[in-house]
Amino acid sequence: MKQILQSLKSGGTEVAEVPCPAVSRGQVLIRSTLTLVSAGTERTLVEFGQASLLEKARLQPDKVRMVLNKISTDGLFPTIEAVRNKLDQPLPLGYCNAGVVIEVGEGVTGFKAGDRVASNGRHAEMVCVPSADAGGGVRGHRPGARRFDDRSIASRARLPRAGCGFRS
Repeated sequence: MKQILQSLKSGGTEVAEVPCPAVSRGQVLIRSTLTLVSAGTERTLVEFGQASLLEKARLQPDKVRMVLNKISTDGLFPTIEAVRNKLDQPLPLGYCNAGVVIEVGEGVTGFKAGDRVASNGRHAEMVCVPSADAGGGVRGHRPGARRFDDRSIASRARLPRAGCGFRS
């Protein structure tokens, strides 16, 4: 499946071929039909990725403290290696999408295959996220709510902190 990833080292963004996530207890597997790209959030992440190592440190003083603590416990060279490894890991972008439930994990009662939902999932063809009935970030149609279609998602979507929600 395809997913949008960013390199924290270079700031480069790519559409990568990655394995499909496996559904676990309390999670919902969703085939994405739409994903929300927030120009401000995405731009901030790209700018951070393109920043120099010194600028990244200036922007994240808490991470600098963690690195300094790691140097004192593990030594300089293992810490440098750990930081380089962390910067080499691609960062999946995105936090809001809509799609169709493909599979539900054990313990999920509020959703079934075929339900149309919105979630706090990444920019990817398939996302696996905690379900709302398990305290997570998937919202779907509720009794009495109108089902949505892809053309009207923008007019019905609200974006609360816990994820995306639909209101009729």
